[in-house]
Amino acid sequence: MSQVVEIRLTVPQIIVLRQMLQLEITSNLRMSKHETALHAFKRLTGVDPGRGAKGRQRALDILAQFDIDED
Repeated sequence: MSQVVEIRLTVPQIIVLRQMLQLEITSNLRMSKHETALHAFKRLTGVDPGRGAKGRQRALDILAQFDIDED
């Protein structure tokens, strides 16, 4: 069963979330002891992509659907 979810984020939010998620995946560090990039993604979108590196990758895949020019 497929589910449709509407996500409303500003361009800067998308860019920062992408950067934070990528850094957390590659460095295995967390951006903040209070809120990880994954928690920020869940809070801003209402979507729970899962936990760990797989959840972060799913969150990146979701954000990749937004056609954002980061120049």
